[in-house]
Amino acid sequence: MCLPEDELHQHVSTLQTLKIEGCYRLAILPHWIGNLTSLTHLKICSFPRLKSLPEELGSLGFLQSLSIEDRSSLIALPDCIGSLSSLKHLEIGECPELKSPPEGMRSLTTLKTLEIFDCAYLSERCRREKGEDWPKIAHVIDITIDGELMQKAITGLLFCNQYHVNMDSI
Repeated sequence: MCLPEDELHQHVSTLQTLKIEGCYRLAILPHWIGNLTSLTHLKICSFPRLKSLPEELGSLGFLQSLSIEDRSSLIALPDCIGSLSSLKHLEIGECPELKSPPEGMRSLTTLKTLEIFDCAYLSERCRREKGEDWPKIAHVIDITIDGELMQKAITGLLFCNQYHVNMDSI
């Protein structure tokens, strides 16, 4: 069954959860993804030819969860990620060519959890206090890199590896 384009757009514009998976020939995500303004959860996985994400991703103002797991050739995340004002959870995995988080990560003040796994360059650059890019992500409450908890806050306490700091005394 095929829907007319205007009717399809009407239904797609209210879409809240989208998982795009197994697009082995696709090298770019469609720019119309920015039109999915009701989207709250987006998962992108298994795009071996994907090198970048479209800037239109920054138009997803209600997006709360973004997961990128893809064994791809993704070399950079767009700076527009900093425009995702509702983003609470970001997961980045299996992106061996991804070198650094975008500068816009500093703007993600609502981001509560960040998980990075199987991203050799990115993992090293985001290590607590040692990595060059730690300052871009240090504001995130819960950070896990390759299964190791870098930072976690629980009821007024900030846990950093084996140490804890009472946030009320700072």
